[in-house]
Amino acid sequence: MTIYGLYLRDPDAGDLVWFTSGRDLAPGAYVRGRGDGSAPDVHVAESIPALILAVGPLIEQAELRGQADLAPSDAPPGADARTAQRMTESLLQSLTETSDIWVVEPDWLDELRPVP
Repeated sequence: MTIYGLYLRDPDAGDLVWFTSGRDLAPGAYVRGRGDGSAPDVHVAESIPALILAVGPLIEQAELRGQADLAPSDAPPGADARTAQRMTESLLQSLTETSDIWVVEPDWLDELRPVP
């Protein structure tokens, strides 16, 4: 069975790694090899729709922070939120099994630890 995942390497910089694997990983949140009790930075799901449900809000939050940084001072209230939502929706709608965005079997999967 193929699992789908997202590694949030640096979401504020747009550094996201979408991946697939045939490994037996349970759906859920993971940390990648750090022992500092960090927030989960890898999310795994059994399907693309399930992955979108899990990570959509995280991506939109990062996009909103980026839009707020870029918005001109005279932008109408809420413009950055609307732009962030549109950009997030566009990205998530582009995720299909045949998208060229997927990294297949990344070599760092052995470093993942489940979040308790």
